[in-house]
Amino acid sequence: MHAYQAYRQQQSAAPPTRIELILKLYDGVIAELERARGLLAARPEEARRILNRCQVVIAGVAGGIDPAAGELAGNFVRLYEYVVHSLAAGDAQAVSAALEVLGTLREGFEAIRGPALELERGGQLPPLENTHLVQAVG
Repeated sequence: MHAYQAYRQQQSAAPPTRIELILKLYDGVIAELERARGLLAARPEEARRILNRCQVVIAGVAGGIDPAAGELAGNFVRLYEYVVHSLAAGDAQAVSAALEVLGTLREGFEAIRGPALELERGGQLPPLENTHLVQAVG
């Protein structure tokens, strides 16, 4: 398949919903952290690179949350900060602690998948294609 055909095929597919993207993000980070944990003893340099990338992803997620938006938002920011701190420690116990937090959060998002899909498909949440992914604040 040519690049243009692949692009056109991707454009015709329905865009993912917010909850689907969140779950994919969690799945990806969790899989990478499990891989890094397995590499810590044998290939620590490779494990550290994976942990660093995961730190950046989780810090980016945390940076997208306004902690002043309420108690729940603040709690999420604190949990993400804990995960980033644990990954910075870089030992198997700390990585396992981070995985436990992320696994619990992922389970929570999975539990609300149905209602979240209904809200987005019903128009109560705007679809991602209609939102700005980057916002400049002056």
